Amino acid sequence: MKNPNVAFDSDAVALMGRAFDDAWKQVAAAGSFSSADSESDAKMLIAELIMNAAAGGQRDYQQLMSIALRNGQRLPTDRAL
Repeated sequence: MKNPNVAFDSDAVALMGRAFDDAWKQVAAAGSFSSADSESDAKMLIAELIMNAAAGGQRDYQQLMSIALRNGQRLPTDRAL
């Protein structure tokens, strides 16, 4: 995370969790992972993208999802999203 000194309230944590879960469902459905490591790396990247956006003040669910999915080309899958 770009700013490790950011604290999130319970509403922000719930929003980030929901955005992560829903983004991951779409990524997992679209990509195949060659190893457990690449799947783990993809999850970490999605989480980082969402947390960085939230740390910057983003609190819109659709925007958090969009940020995570828009950067899907960086995910370590065997096929592009």
